[in-house]
Amino acid sequence: MNNKIFPSAIVALLGLLVCAGLATHSISMGCATSGCSVYAGYALAGLSFYHWGAMFFLAAFIASLLTRTAPLRFAIATVALIADAGFLLYQIFFWPCTNCLFVALIIGALAAAVHLEGATVPFFLKKALKGAFLAWFVLFMAASLGAIKEIYTAPWVASTFTEQAKTTVYFSPTCPSCQKVVEDLLYSPVAKQIAFVPIAKNEEDSKRLAALPKEDIMRADIKRLFGESAPTAEISVERKIQLLKNKASFASHKAQSVPLIVGEPLYVPQEDGGEAKKYSYQRSNTGSCTVAVAGGSDDC
Repeated sequence: MNNKIFPSAIVALLGLLVCAGLATHSISMGCATSGCSVYAGYALAGLSFYHWGAMFFLAAFIASLLTRTAPLRFAIATVALIADAGFLLYQIFFWPCTNCLFVALIIGALAAAVHLEGATVPFFLKKALKGAFLAWFVLFMAASLGAIKEIYTAPWVASTFTEQAKTTVYFSPTCPSCQKVVEDLLYSPVAKQIAFVPIAKNEEDSKRLAALPKEDIMRADIKRLFGESAPTAEISVERKIQLLKNKASFASHKAQSVPLIVGEPLYVPQEDGGEAKKYSYQRSNTGSCTVAVAGGSDDC
């Protein structure tokens, strides 16, 4: 055993504790992105990624305590970087995961610690570690930006009566076609499955949306947004941020006009017993309102 405790041993122990805690659900880090719940069910050879991470960190910890194991420490760190780089690439194309990114950060710190310890190892091992770290770092930054974007663009849902959103409806209070779509859906049997997300395309929209309650926004509050008699108020900084997030979320769909329906198609039963009316994904229909137009005007 070594009398000296290498920095990599401390980092490896931290990674081991975090991965073991996440694997056994004994700790919760409050993941802020969609990937955490998605990857919770992923497994490789019957073990979750957190179990594999714990084994990697355990091997690195043991290697840091034993004598003459510098080549082994370099090899473990390099393999961990390469494996994590593949998972980071997957997150870039699919769902980012903040918990996974935290573990990735520990892997990067482990590799940096191993390198900075200055152990004498074959040149190819140092070269392999540096190359793997460079590729990992680029992918880590890209995945982190994706996670930040998802967190930032998570929309403010104005409908507090929504229970399990399967569909998102983006709308503007001064858009006539939005009014028709929203009022059709607002009191329909599927209303609790819809996230109603308001977009401010002009100053009048902002004033109307500023009049919405801070909490417990119900159907009647949303319905009052439409029409010339809609209440208005001075917009707060908090509401400005909420609407900015909504516009960013809206823009992520490469859309320019509202109403915009994203998610599962909606089938609304008709009062006369006729065929249910279908509402599905749409970018722009006749009479739609353009959200982003030079000069701030729109084509409603």
